[in-house]
Amino acid sequence: MIVLPKREDNVYPKTAENINALISFYFDKYDINQEGAIEAIMSKTSLSLNQVEFIIKKLSEAYPSIFRKYSSNGVMLKNLFLMYGFSLTGVEQRGSRPAEKMKKEFIDFVENSQ
Repeated sequence: MIVLPKREDNVYPKTAENINALISFYFDKYDINQEGAIEAIMSKTSLSLNQVEFIIKKLSEAYPSIFRKYSSNGVMLKNLFLMYGFSLTGVEQRGSRPAEKMKKEFIDFVENSQ
């Protein structure tokens, strides 16, 4: 079972500047389209910054072994967050069969890395 950090343990505000810093820290090493990612993350008002960081960190750790191998024409960070990262919150979003397979691989990856 995946356990996100508690909202109450958050010490920094969820601002565009802080989210941009997280994205840069975890994803600048990859050639990934970051367009619209900040806005997509900010739109998930139920998540605190420490929860967003947890999700972004796990997406970054899984990127080389899961997401990059399935993508021949590039991946958008916004889509990774909305389709796969947000699934760590327990909110179900259905996708295509390949997307569901990646989601299962990602969730298994996170569960095995906690």
